[in-house]
Amino acid sequence: ADVEQAVTLDINDLDEIAPVITSDSGSSIDENSGAGQVIYTATSDDSADISGGVTYSLVDGTSYGNDSDDEPVDTGPLESEVIIPELSAGTQHVYVSSSTKSEDGTQETIVISYNADDTTTTGLGLRIHFDSSQLSVANLEGVLSQDNIFANATAQADTDNSDNDASTDVYIDMAWASLFGQWPGSAPTDLATLTFDIAEGASGSSAINFTASSNASGFAFEGQTHNIAISNESETEDQQDDSNDNTAPEVNSDLSINSETGEVTLAVNPDYETESEYSFTIVATDAAGNVSDTQEVTVAVDNLDEVAPAITSGDSVSVDENSGAGQVIYTATADDSADISAGVIFSLSEDSDSALSIDASTGEVTLATDPDFETQSQYSFTIVATDGANNSADQQVTITVNNLDEVAPTITSANTADAIDENSGAGQVVYTAVADDSQDVSAGISFSLSADSDSAVSIDGTTGEVTLATDPDFETQSQYSFSVIATDMAG
Repeated sequence: ADVEQAVTLDINDLDEIAPVITSDSGSSIDENSGAGQVIYTATSDDSADISGGVTYSLVDGTSYGNDSDDEPVDTGPLESEVIIPELSAGTQHVYVSSSTKSEDGTQETIVISYNADDTTTTGLGLRIHFDSSQLSVANLEGVLSQDNIFANATAQADTDNSDNDASTDVYIDMAWASLFGQWPGSAPTDLATLTFDIAEGASGSSAINFTASSNASGFAFEGQTHNIAISNESETEDQQDDSNDNTAPEVNSDLSINSETGEVTLAVNPDYETESEYSFTIVATDAAGNVSDTQEVTVAVDNLDEVAPAITSGDSVSVDENSGAGQVIYTATADDSADISAGVIFSLSEDSDSALSIDASTGEVTLATDPDFETQSQYSFTIVATDGANNSADQQVTITVNNLDEVAPTITSANTADAIDENSGAGQVVYTAVADDSQDVSAGISFSLSADSDSAVSIDGTTGEVTLATDPDFETQSQYSFSVIATDMAG
């Protein structure tokens, strides 16, 4: 006989769907807002399946998927950043102008370039330092032929650590020498193309340093370090399980992420002039090892007005006395171009002379009173230039009042001349005018006679001597009358 048995088979629901990152791809922070702040918080949704929680990490240039071991899969080689240095006077610059990785990530080809403000030097001896445990020379080509004396592609031990970098243990070298000082003839120019083999198992980045075995007389040498990006140094899931903290490994040394909260912290104080943005990539991993698509994030650093204006107007000026009240005697100017600017306003400090006022917009300083040297020989004040962010600069200014010749001379000779005898002769000096002009500045005095003076007398404009043209005769004329005028050079 047949016997029936009812059987129930349950299907266990597994966590097989990766989280979805829901936080935004960008945000911004103010520069100078402080070190150690949280600049971004990663969030994700893992509700499409059962979830045992989500952890977060930072990656750099790596696209994540799942292989059979639930490990991150790198989908392509990393790019190495190239930075071209700014040209400095009297300096021989050597730097990497191009850095390209092969498609399979096993080689890096760099172009070594040169720049200087003078293309007629005597040459250069160059060492190229690298880490032999990570890199080896595969090919050296394209060496600049102009005055080249040697190019050695065989690595030599850097026993003297001449680049002061313990991570680089070997170097290759090359040199150029110009007998007539015409090297390299033009700049910038490429010195050589160098291809490295990347050692199997190498990770992180590897420094390329430049030093000079000799350089042109009168020139400094500046070799710019280049870092070849090889791989990400992210922890595996097993390593994370053994970790005692909640922070995933840092990719950018300034950034870190809390693996549980998703908070990204910036270690340094953000400064727009140093770094205008921070870019990083977030990945979310659930408890089953399912990894989300990456989320590229850019946090912009807002450029604030942090630099005070620079006052460009002078610290002294002069004005003539008696030149009138209410005149503009000084105009303040300022340069606020060192940073962003919402404009500049001007003011006077509290200890400035009360007779002065300033137009906040134009910077014009007005003197309310008529300047008079004898009353006040100078005016002192302090200009304050303040930008829209309340950054300010000040400048002390002195206005000198020019002392003018404004007081007439005083005639000090008598108003009665000494009597003369009749028949004492024609053409004799009968009086000498004297005047004092010391009450003010003086450029000298000239003398004259008024129009109603007796026609028989004349005066020397310089000496003040009055001469009688005729022979005096009492019976004809018993006295002579005249008026002396003393005039200073200001009239």
